[in-house]
Amino acid sequence: MTADPRLARRVDWNTHGNAEQYDRYTTAHPMYQVTSRALVALSDLGAARTIVDLCCGTGVTTEVVIEAAPHARVIALDASASQLALARHRITDPRVSFVEGLAEEVAAIVALPVDGVVCNAAVWQLKPAAIPAVSSLLGAGGRFAFNFPAPFAPEAVRAAATAEGVAPSRVRFGASLERAMLDEARLRFGYSPPPRGSARIAGSSPAFEQGFFAALGHAGLEIVRRSLVAVQISPEAALGWYLVPVFRTNVLPTMSAADSEAVLRAAYARWRPGAEETTATWLNCLAVKKECTAEGN
Repeated sequence: MTADPRLARRVDWNTHGNAEQYDRYTTAHPMYQVTSRALVALSDLGAARTIVDLCCGTGVTTEVVIEAAPHARVIALDASASQLALARHRITDPRVSFVEGLAEEVAAIVALPVDGVVCNAAVWQLKPAAIPAVSSLLGAGGRFAFNFPAPFAPEAVRAAATAEGVAPSRVRFGASLERAMLDEARLRFGYSPPPRGSARIAGSSPAFEQGFFAALGHAGLEIVRRSLVAVQISPEAALGWYLVPVFRTNVLPTMSAADSEAVLRAAYARWRPGAEETTATWLNCLAVKKECTAEGN
């Protein structure tokens, strides 16, 4: 098999079957329910009247938001039409409006003040313009709740762990399955991955962490609360995660969705007998809009 680099660009959130496989994962495994509930609990939005669920995906977090904020109108935004189609099927509550659009354009799309913005498991995918866009939606005291897996914000996770007196897991879930996938691709197909930095979601680095938190400050958002949550990841959950085509591109970025799935299944068959459950640590953050931004607005 010869991996065509052009194929990687075809694997994104709207790739055929991606939304359905993602939905299967969220239904069968608890990670997104756990992270959603921890994040919404931290945000304390029970009295909010209008909330934006930014990068809502198939609606897992939206469900938690409408449960926690019974009197709120919820605007759930995502750039993926296929994800939104499943979200609309999942949630028929009249308080929820689903909107297709880019996160960095959310202020123009929503075009009204909101009490809170929640972004579960997606902020590292946002373009820089999304942070001031979120800030512009919020009045003074408005809340922006978001989270990271530990590798995306190691310093912030370390500080939170010290404050809470706990030791966050350093194991990134699925890491050993990733290695098995790469070995399988090399042994069976002679696959040579690009340099390590380009084979992961851009942003998993200290530079990203510093830049993201600096952008919050520049946009007039101040972090006032943090918490950690641990999620147990079974070997079956790791398989379910990588069955989502867009997630496999972080390991095999120049391989087509069909070829990378074949590699995954062969690798999993060899890896599973010795695999154990792992723990993924997530950092939840609550930022509040200050009275004025750095520009004095």
